[in-house]
Amino acid sequence: LRDPRDVLVSFLHHDLRNGGFVFGMPAVKAKANELRERFLADDHLFKREPELLMSVDLYVRRAVEQMKFYAETNIKGIERSNRGELGAPLLVVRYEQLHADPDGERAKIYEFLGLDPSEAEPLDTSSKSRPGLEREDPAGMYRKGKTGSWRENFTPRAEAIFREVMGDTMAPLGYDLTGEW
Repeated sequence: LRDPRDVLVSFLHHDLRNGGFVFGMPAVKAKANELRERFLADDHLFKREPELLMSVDLYVRRAVEQMKFYAETNIKGIERSNRGELGAPLLVVRYEQLHADPDGERAKIYEFLGLDPSEAEPLDTSSKSRPGLEREDPAGMYRKGKTGSWRENFTPRAEAIFREVMGDTMAPLGYDLTGEW
């Protein structure tokens, strides 16, 4: 799992770069196309003006609604696993924990799989086995690789939309919306 706020920021970058999911919706495409054109012309646009990423309310809303669908699917899977309905155990791995303690989290994963963590290759950013990136690439598939960077892009309006759509979904995922944004 990953904090859905960070997922949203990554998704919007990816979607604007590729003209993907949300651009299949005519009402959203009409409103977000200018933003996409600006980003394609200047891949550092959101680095200089981070609030622009979430400046089109309808675009943000549709993206958050899609995220909610996936989040609810994850919640149902975790609940089914907790009730023993999947026929196999489930290990929930959080992206934030992978960043905080990559070796410890990897050991948990290996042990869960019945493998010996001491036999693993060293973690390395060049092989993408260590969380994070050596450098930021605003236009790349692997853009930033950080946790908590949603704070750079969320506007008060985007926060209100996110809370309205995802509010009841965050706690079951283990994320708190009651704290300071």
